[in-house]
Amino acid sequence: MRKKLQRGLVPHVSKLCGGFTLVETLVYSGLFAIVISFAVIIFYQIVSLESQNRTRREVETEADFLMRKIVWALNSAESVSSPAAGATSSVLTLSRYNFSQNPLTFDVSSGSVRLGRGGGTAAPLTNGNVNVTEIVFSHLVASGTAPEAVRITLSVVASTSEAVVRASTTIENTIYLR
Repeated sequence: MRKKLQRGLVPHVSKLCGGFTLVETLVYSGLFAIVISFAVIIFYQIVSLESQNRTRREVETEADFLMRKIVWALNSAESVSSPAAGATSSVLTLSRYNFSQNPLTFDVSSGSVRLGRGGGTAAPLTNGNVNVTEIVFSHLVASGTAPEAVRITLSVVASTSEAVVRASTTIENTIYLR
């Protein structure tokens, strides 16, 4: 037997097709856009920080290399001819014990520290990613029990085109001569 439908009543239709309403779709799309925006911002910050850290590492590495090279030369120095005793200069000229390429000369040209051996053409020790803004050699006179020494002050900055990345360092060291 068939059921009779009463007049004006519509049979109940169950909602079998599951979907999103327009409002739900807009809300979920907005939330998705916000999450993606935060992900892009975080990614940009990570890339930016990595670039800054790379520049800082390069400045520190170059400054450390230069200082070690100068200390290497001074550790077995027989004599220092420039700067004169008691004076300061941006040029260091010295002779090492039993070294065939004497004299060694350290100087700065166009923001790069150079090393000259045996009076020949000086070769740059730094790369183009850094500039040496200051290098000062102070030839300290022996006094009392303190032996003759050379004090080195070295300032290195990044030479990057990115205005955001600023990196610099200043190193000082005193090497006592034998």
